[in-house]
Amino acid sequence: MQILAPYFGDMKRFRPFADAWLAQAYLHMGSATAGFISEPNYSTKPFADCIRPGQPFDVKGALVCDALTKLDPHEGLLVLDLDALLRRDPSEILRRFTSYPVAMPEDHGALVFFRSMNLEKPFESVVRHCAGVMWFGASEDRIRLSGEYRKAWHELQALPRLPWEPALPHLLEQYAWTLVHHRMNGPSLPISMNWSSRFFGTNPGAIVDHDYGHGKWNGSAAPKGT
Repeated sequence: MQILAPYFGDMKRFRPFADAWLAQAYLHMGSATAGFISEPNYSTKPFADCIRPGQPFDVKGALVCDALTKLDPHEGLLVLDLDALLRRDPSEILRRFTSYPVAMPEDHGALVFFRSMNLEKPFESVVRHCAGVMWFGASEDRIRLSGEYRKAWHELQALPRLPWEPALPHLLEQYAWTLVHHRMNGPSLPISMNWSSRFFGTNPGAIVDHDYGHGKWNGSAAPKGT
């Protein structure tokens, strides 16, 4: 199993987050290997059509898609944002999801920020999931995911009005992954894989502590609790 984090953009600015993320990964990754999805090993160019100017999460989506085309689909892959820190070895829980091409936790941040747990029309039957924690299992179907992401991204982008505008245009990437997850019948990872101690308090059973929210990216401090 590999545990990787997208690391891109202003590398110097985000270095404290990357250092904190890697330190926690080394403490808790068990027999997995840890590292970053970053240039030059991975490139946004094959998925440049899925990037809007000024939207860094689109860059993240393109990098993850490129990684999925290059990494061995027979090896499990856990992708975490830089603000999603390992607190325990995830391997035991992830064994339950080995054969699924994609699994994601529900977007508990939607509740924190007083939003519906479902997407809006025309996808109101789809439950929001969090793209800050994504598991890609050892499945042959995994090779389809990058193409499915591109399809979902363009489908959402083509809507006359994105359902979450004007406040949340950056979530196009997350909802594209949510549609991929939904259409491939992906299971939901447990809340322990997407806990937020900042919002929910201390949880000794948390496997991933995800400090979601955007204010922290404006400073240089590492994520809280490291």
